[in-house]
Amino acid sequence: MLKTKTEIIADKLQAEIARGKLSDKLPSEQEIARTYSTTSVTAGKALNLLRRKNLIVRVPRLGSFVNKEYNKPLKIYWGKSIFSESMNSEIKAVLKRKFPNRDIEMDSSNYRQNPFESEYDIIRNVATFNVSYSKYVEPLPSDLKEKYLHGETYFKNAFNVHRDNSIHYSLPILFSPIVLLYNRELLNRFMKIESPYDFQIEDMLELKNKIKKQRGIYLFERYFEDAQLRYFVFSGEDNEGSVSRINLDGLKKRLRIFWKLFEDMLISGKNHDFMDGNVLFKYSCRQGLALYKDAPFKWDILPLPSLQERAVPVTGEFLMVSNKTADKEAAFEIAEAFLSPEIQKIIAKNKCGLPVMKSLIPDTLDTRHYRDDIFVSEIPSLLLNNAMEQDFNLMLFSLYFGLIEKKYDFETFLEQVEKAIYMRRELIETERKIEKKNLLEVY
Repeated sequence: MLKTKTEIIADKLQAEIARGKLSDKLPSEQEIARTYSTTSVTAGKALNLLRRKNLIVRVPRLGSFVNKEYNKPLKIYWGKSIFSESMNSEIKAVLKRKFPNRDIEMDSSNYRQNPFESEYDIIRNVATFNVSYSKYVEPLPSDLKEKYLHGETYFKNAFNVHRDNSIHYSLPILFSPIVLLYNRELLNRFMKIESPYDFQIEDMLELKNKIKKQRGIYLFERYFEDAQLRYFVFSGEDNEGSVSRINLDGLKKRLRIFWKLFEDMLISGKNHDFMDGNVLFKYSCRQGLALYKDAPFKWDILPLPSLQERAVPVTGEFLMVSNKTADKEAAFEIAEAFLSPEIQKIIAKNKCGLPVMKSLIPDTLDTRHYRDDIFVSEIPSLLLNNAMEQDFNLMLFSLYFGLIEKKYDFETFLEQVEKAIYMRRELIETERKIEKKNLLEVY
């Protein structure tokens, strides 16, 4: 819906208040009318809109003033993120320059409860989390969606990670496809890989059989298992993460492969450290590779082996505007600042994941011993997180934990997953019928 002239002027004034450009007395109705080429009546209506939002107070014969209670600190839940202290300091300095009169607090404490339940304006989060987007998060405004999803400056897939069909809920700071980190020296004892993209799921199954005969050598370190389960469930169809598109026969085949690869590790509950040198593979993201710079052996990375269609799990750092914020316009403006060249260059310089700004990719790629370019080549295949499938994902993980806790066997697990898919499909169909009925009643 197109905004009226009154609403447009009110939005612009509110943005100036948010940036601190207007911090005390506002221009008069006459001054606003001249600035925006309108009438004093329209300017007065714009000021009254801000008054109803409690952003300003209007005093007869004195003018309009910023409500000091409104200009309270804007709080960002930052948590114990992957960013170093020096990166945090650089980011804070950029925000201070962009919003010199706005008090912005970045809370880096390790909050143990759901930060969405607290009084934060912006919340940093990861790619997958078990809360309902619509319950806690403001959807992206249409102008932001248009700017980032239809432009060519940024990687569009990074903006599709948290969405409910056409509704998007997050702005990415950085992102990374998940890849396969491997011990190059150890793998060469069992198999030679000519090209990273030649490595297939059949090769992994073959390796599993070979190392059975080798005492003290293990296939995987246990990490990112939730992402891997989604990978095996959805990668047979496409990267949309949709239950409706899953072929059940193909799904059962893929889950049997998953169980062959991971059963021993998951059932035993034991984990083996990749850094010990006796583990072949570990799932990793780009920002996690810094942990292995001092590894006592040579390592490299591989793209995840294909399971029919490529659908690569994604990880990253994302900002969401809480629906508890008193000023969502200011919150979105500050969240958007993390996509500015200044902060994206900090991401690129520190080799922390992939920057969302495309032009910075050449600056961030390393020329080290590992195939850093693989991260970029996997971007088109990112497995998206559709909020419509959130209930199914929660049910899937619940069944999965029941399996590894030996509450039932693998065949029962397959039956329960199939039942969960049918239930989700029935619910989707019911929702579609209700939506169709509502539309018919409107017209």
